[in-house]
Amino acid sequence: MSTGLAEETGVLPAPSHTRTRVTARAQVPMLLRVRKVDWPEQAALIGRLDELKAREGYRHDSALAEAAGISPTAISNWRNSKVKPSYVSISAVARALNEQPNALATIAGILGEDAPTERIEQLPAAIERLGRLYREADDDRRADLLKQVDVVNAWFEATERKTPRRRAG
Repeated sequence: MSTGLAEETGVLPAPSHTRTRVTARAQVPMLLRVRKVDWPEQAALIGRLDELKAREGYRHDSALAEAAGISPTAISNWRNSKVKPSYVSISAVARALNEQPNALATIAGILGEDAPTERIEQLPAAIERLGRLYREADDDRRADLLKQVDVVNAWFEATERKTPRRRAG
């Protein structure tokens, strides 16, 4: 009874599949261009954010972003001069840091771009209470509260009387 070539010669047959070997790689330059925003106030804002984070006990930008309800990459992009923050983002961060939004917006050099024209020195008690509830709530309650605020904002914007703009000239 013949047992086969491998048993007789002690050599196993070559596998039926072949392997491909890479002998050389093409020399392709790795070019990566990162867009930078011309934003001279960036260093001042980042310095102030770091001071406020330390004062309020935030160790990481991601924790601050979560408390503010913005993307963690937003703050990273500010740090790396990839994007200039909007007034809305700065306001959210300012509220999380118990700071006046216009103060941070001024440092960031964006006050006046899309900021509200009237400044509210003292928020009504109901709004202050919402802020306190938001800060003390868990993630699910925060999400529910933000949905309700979005509904109120949409209603307010839909019912707001807008004065027609006069054309210059």
